[in-house]
Amino acid sequence: MGTIRGGAAKNIIPGSCEFLVEWRPIPGQAADRVLGHIGQVAEAIKQLDPRLDVRIESLRQQPGFETSADASLVSRIVEDSGRPAASFSFASEASLFRSIAEEVVVFGPGDMRTAHSDREFVPVAELESAVEILTRLMRS
Repeated sequence: MGTIRGGAAKNIIPGSCEFLVEWRPIPGQAADRVLGHIGQVAEAIKQLDPRLDVRIESLRQQPGFETSADASLVSRIVEDSGRPAASFSFASEASLFRSIAEEVVVFGPGDMRTAHSDREFVPVAELESAVEILTRLMRS
């Protein structure tokens, strides 16, 4: 659940409520999996109160993203960085580039364990190292 909007005061029943949900499937999961579950819950709630009006709008759907650990681009980045590859299964806009590129890799500084959280940060040294690695990759 990303955001919830609705109501004007704590003692007034809101006329509407809006939820914004983002779900990114991992590789192998259907892109519409969560949307389907939300639809089922909405239908069950509507059965309890037919006055309820539920509208579900899908803003985007894309497949999960994964790059093979033995991909040549991964090997080059590992070799250039001197660090082992770390793999996380998550969805990314990277899946949109698969149709126009031989290999697609999500690469950058920082730590996925703190990404998109209130603890998110990127050490300057890691940012500088990533820029150097990307510069070498582009030149080669």
